[in-house]
Amino acid sequence: MNGSGSPSRAGDSGSDAPQPAEHASYVFLIDDSGGVHPLPHGLYVALARDGAGSMVFAGRRLRLADWYVRLSNGSPARVVNEWYGWVSFDGQGRFDPTPDLPQRPPLEPGAPAMHSSARPTVEERRQMEALLFSGQWSPREGAQR
Repeated sequence: MNGSGSPSRAGDSGSDAPQPAEHASYVFLIDDSGGVHPLPHGLYVALARDGAGSMVFAGRRLRLADWYVRLSNGSPARVVNEWYGWVSFDGQGRFDPTPDLPQRPPLEPGAPAMHSSARPTVEERRQMEALLFSGQWSPREGAQR
């Protein structure tokens, strides 16, 4: 029983306060030909933080899309935040955090922190949404928070 005299449900805290929503981060790489490649979170972390390499990426400069997604019943429900940028990989396919972008002035306070040239085209975005919402990409492959 909860404080109101009603039976408690599993996970019921007895409070009417909304439960925190589940979210996950999904990362895509977009190549020069418009191909969209989902990047499982474990591989993204290995490339970006652990110094791992993949010859698939060797010597390439790609656009990166990072979508923060609200989950409903463990499945992607809605994109709530997006970030786009450029990433480069060295000759051994290791992540290089300093892509060869032209010099640009420092960002003004409140300016977007993403490079507009990295945004996906309408077709690339359709591909990303299809991959995300098709049920083929498990939230376990995204970074669940």
